[in-house]
Amino acid sequence: GSPSAGGGVATETPKEPEKVEEKPTEATLNEVTAEQLKDKEQIVVKDKSGIEVSVPTAGLQLKDDEKLVVAVQNTTEKIEVNLNIVAEDGTTTAVNTGKNYVKVTLTLETKDSNLVILQLVDGQYRAVPHTVVDGVVTILTKTSGTFIVSNEQVSFSDIDNLFSKEEIEFLANRHVVLGADGAFMPNSALTRGQF
Repeated sequence: GSPSAGGGVATETPKEPEKVEEKPTEATLNEVTAEQLKDKEQIVVKDKSGIEVSVPTAGLQLKDDEKLVVAVQNTTEKIEVNLNIVAEDGTTTAVNTGKNYVKVTLTLETKDSNLVILQLVDGQYRAVPHTVVDGVVTILTKTSGTFIVSNEQVSFSDIDNLFSKEEIEFLANRHVVLGADGAFMPNSALTRGQF
């Protein structure tokens, strides 16, 4: 009587929750303890979906009861990166790596060569250091944030005859330079804000 149906049910039941946990491959959540950070220049966190986050440890001062929590959610419209220090009592502090960059690497479903990654800050899109090669995106950031995947192509009505047209469009696609009313105004004086 040892090979009972109850034994088969007990081994099958835990398998179902495991499948449910593996299903959301679009997100990663990892906790790193103060002990794991000791004597390391950086800590690399990976998940099964191929998302990799490399966090520099310089400037990260974790107490023994604190953990570094790294979470990335990748959807077709945006990439959410969350870096927090969480204490045992649940107190959460946002991570700012100062002068060092956190490197987030993930694969997008599209191979569009015109993709640009922008960070959404206070309702406005900002340029962020990144690369996109064959659908593999690498974002450099110093804080948590929402990153938008864009393939919008910007051009201006008054740059067709300029030798630097491609460079201007490259910067405009990344929201580094902005025009006004569809014009770049290349012969206008720089404003203090533009400088």
